[in-house]
Amino acid sequence: MTLREWRRESRWPLKRIAAELGVTMGTWSRWEHGVRVPSIKHIRRLSDYLHIRVCSFLYADKARCPACQEQQP
Repeated sequence: MTLREWRRESRWPLKRIAAELGVTMGTWSRWEHGVRVPSIKHIRRLSDYLHIRVCSFLYADKARCPACQEQQP
């Protein structure tokens, strides 16, 4: 799921999510549109905030993440 899809599904206005994460609306918008990529610091914040693994930002498919594959039975 992309950041934009998550935000829309959550029905959070861009202004609110940007404020919650301590970034400008412009920064969040650039992340959503793929113009910029969050720094590792912001990826960690996003991971904590959205309750998803950091690898979700690095691998589009969970099955491709080596760490997630190791945890599968």
